[in-house]
Amino acid sequence: MQPGKFTELFFLDEATAFAAGHRPCAFCRREDENRLLSIVDAHGADEVDRRVHEERVDARARRLYRADHLACPGAFVLLHGEP
Repeated sequence: MQPGKFTELFFLDEATAFAAGHRPCAFCRREDENRLLSIVDAHGADEVDRRVHEERVDARARRLYRADHLACPGAFVLLHGEP
C-alpha cells in the first residue's frame, strides 16, 4: 500500500476491518469516519492511523476488554490465550 493513496484492501465487514487496524474511508464513508473520530477522540484520520498502527504492532499498546463473546458478534476474541 502506498501512503496517501486509497487502500487496496476490502473487508467482509466492519468488525474485521477494525480488527485488522483499518478505519472507514473518509471519502466514501465520511459520516462513519466522523463518528469514529468522535468516539476515539481523535483530531483527524492521520492520528487514528498512527494510533491503530501502534496498537497493531506493539502488544503493550493493545487494548483488551473482558466481555461475553456471545454478546459481541463479529468480534475477535482470545479464549485461553489463543485467538
